[in-house]
Amino acid sequence: MPKRFSSSFFRSALVVLLVFATFACSGGGCSGCAGCGIAPIPGGFPLAQQIPNAAQVRLSSSAIAFIEENVGAILPRVLPDGLDFPVERGDQGAAIICSSDPTAGDGATDCFAHIEVESLDLEPVEGTNQLNAHVRAIAESRDETGVLAAWQVRVLASECLLTIDTRGGSRPYVGVRAELALEEIDREARAGATKLAVKSIGVDPDEGVEPNDFSITYLNWWDGGPIACGIANTDLVRGAIAGTITNAVQGLLNGALSEQLCTRRGELGCPTGTHDRGDTAADAICYYDAAPPSEGPDECVPTLLGFEGRGDLGAQLLGGFSPGTHGSLQFSLAAGGDGEAVNEGMTVFLSGGMMSFDRGFETTPGHAVCVPALEPPSLPEIARVDAFRGNVIPGTDIETHLGIGIAEDFLDHAGYGMFDSGMLCLAAGTRLSQLLSTGLVSAIAGSLRSLAFPSESAPLMLALRPQRSPDFTLSETEPQLTVTLPELRIDFYVWSTERYVRFMTFQSDLSIHLGIAVEGGQIVLRVASVDVANPVVTNSEMLIESPEMLATALGRLVPNVAGMLAGVIPPISLPDIMGFELDVPPEGVRGVDQDGERFLGIFANLRLADSALRAAIDTRVEVSDLELDRESMTLEQFATGEGNSAWLHLHGAGAEPGTEYEYSHRVDGSTWSEWSSTPRVRIDDPLLLLQGRHEIEARARIAGDARSADPTPARTTLIVDVIPPVVQLSRLPEGTAYVASASDIVTGSRALRYRFRVRGGASSATQWSPWSNDARYVPDALVLDGRDVDVEVIDEAGNVGVATLPLIRGIPNPNAGGCACRTAADRSSGATSAMLVALSIVLVIGRRRRR
Repeated sequence: MPKRFSSSFFRSALVVLLVFATFACSGGGCSGCAGCGIAPIPGGFPLAQQIPNAAQVRLSSSAIAFIEENVGAILPRVLPDGLDFPVERGDQGAAIICSSDPTAGDGATDCFAHIEVESLDLEPVEGTNQLNAHVRAIAESRDETGVLAAWQVRVLASECLLTIDTRGGSRPYVGVRAELALEEIDREARAGATKLAVKSIGVDPDEGVEPNDFSITYLNWWDGGPIACGIANTDLVRGAIAGTITNAVQGLLNGALSEQLCTRRGELGCPTGTHDRGDTAADAICYYDAAPPSEGPDECVPTLLGFEGRGDLGAQLLGGFSPGTHGSLQFSLAAGGDGEAVNEGMTVFLSGGMMSFDRGFETTPGHAVCVPALEPPSLPEIARVDAFRGNVIPGTDIETHLGIGIAEDFLDHAGYGMFDSGMLCLAAGTRLSQLLSTGLVSAIAGSLRSLAFPSESAPLMLALRPQRSPDFTLSETEPQLTVTLPELRIDFYVWSTERYVRFMTFQSDLSIHLGIAVEGGQIVLRVASVDVANPVVTNSEMLIESPEMLATALGRLVPNVAGMLAGVIPPISLPDIMGFELDVPPEGVRGVDQDGERFLGIFANLRLADSALRAAIDTRVEVSDLELDRESMTLEQFATGEGNSAWLHLHGAGAEPGTEYEYSHRVDGSTWSEWSSTPRVRIDDPLLLLQGRHEIEARARIAGDARSADPTPARTTLIVDVIPPVVQLSRLPEGTAYVASASDIVTGSRALRYRFRVRGGASSATQWSPWSNDARYVPDALVLDGRDVDVEVIDEAGNVGVATLPLIRGIPNPNAGGCACRTAADRSSGATSAMLVALSIVLVIGRRRRR
């Protein structure tokens, strides 16, 4: 079956005209996000909580020219089969169009028209809210299969065949003119919003169907077809038939377009104060009145030009690494007020809002108990600025097609909504990074090892509890956004005795400076730097380190954790618009500051989507030459020196020989580095100061081709560990074997390796046994002459822990601890341990004698 006029076609057409994504939001809610947890808002977003001019969108004069030039390439991408629609039966007295089934009733037809757009002219009417369109279209008669075919026409009781092809006349097209206006709605349910009003639409009187655009032949000779159809071929009748066809097209355009600009009820009904007139189907049209007035049908509720919805955004966006996070919100960003035709382009202004909901979506605002109850801020007043009325990037002479500005004040207001919903109450554990274990703070809180039980290598959990809503600050000119979290509290928990135990709370004013770039059609955030002010540690009674020293060290550690949190924010894909991609030039992302109003500006060009197949790029990465700054890993000097570093060796493959590649990398899931053509890179990320297994990711792309980036980054692991394992040695009850028990904050127990020897006494020490994973040791013969049994355990980083078990006539000394630690570079003699044991025995005997 051929395609008919569909809602998708008209919605896509509106996107071209308005240059932002237009979703039909039935019942005031967005239905365009199935599967992402967003649902319509019953009754729509509260009008009183919307902020006018929250975003401002500009379609420049060069964009209008670009659309006009490429309209022929747009429709095939939206409607690959072309534009086909049915033509209803029409009785014009002298002729009945599409008369094949006269008993089927009105509307029955097997006549279809096929349209191809030859050209398009768009003209913003300067100083108004109006946009005029002139479409020149080629039309053909077709059947229901889409094949060129004649329509059956009844003339004087005889059946004739009518074949239409507008290329047969003096011009190849039929012209259609439309006057459209972006005007403010003054009725309830959509008051203040923008509607696309069709002021007029119809076939141009000078560009209608011509007599030579169709031919008439007879179907049957026995019903007088040759005579009647011959009469129909006279100039007088052909002119009447041409008018009939033109009127049919006129009615089709009026009905189809106006209907597609109406709101549908969806699953949750029509917006508050409007009615579906008893039709409960999801695609039923919503009207302002409950029943048609006697004078004629009432106005339908206009489609929302934008989007709105509600959902648990916390769970949807952050639940993957922070289980239990919730943030139930309702939000809106849609065109509001009159549009402006200015400087040969069109500017549209969007109203926005965001409010918290309770978990059951029954009460709004719905305060979350994990944050303090704060007075909501007043709605900001945002002015319309000239930066989004022009045709160039502000501060430059670079022309672009599209400008989008999001107001800083709107971001702050949305930030309060996220705060109040609990969306920022994150609980980050090993799902965020395997680095979140006791190794994370081992250098600055060594006493934590005694809290973790049964293993000293235990997972950590960080719970964020914001005390005030975030503040967003945009750079005046640079593509940078600063997010400040005043009085942010982070609770540190360690897994011990089968539960998480809080061992300290860190509070500070945290400012995250994010760089913003566009790569491969995606908005990418990078952490430029993180500032920590007013650090304080409380609830640290279980640690022996002082709160002041912990606060200083954590002030240097927490920025690294913030980088990991920022790394989980996925890139934001820029939408394709009617087959166009948005191409953002290097200067296209910037801050815009005008008359005290700050905006995040994104300026882009439209280009036809690239469907060419790209080579699959493959990336390899190796890491070498780890250099440790041990002093900077201590509590007193944490992160004060040069830090740890290593070298990455990068390689790209998959493209044609001789192709140049660029590379990007990241450490422990933080944000990606900028692209570089250097295949050997020194990394000195502050995260490398933390003891643990660091995951290094790298990806390659063809130089200059952002869309060729390897979608499956290469990975390797770098171990940073300067603390040796802790080991204890004991003798089994049967007295013939010894067993070592060891643990390490980085290396798992199964990966630790052991070796043993017998040392001391009258004879010389035996040789060390080979390294193995066996923690049991059986001497060749029972030792009875006071020798010692030594054990060394080595972790994956080469750190060695040592323990010695002295013997007294073959019986283990019950007062010996059997535990010691050392690194491979500092192995002490076992004689010292033996002397300490002997001294202890003498002291004990002397004390007993005195008693």
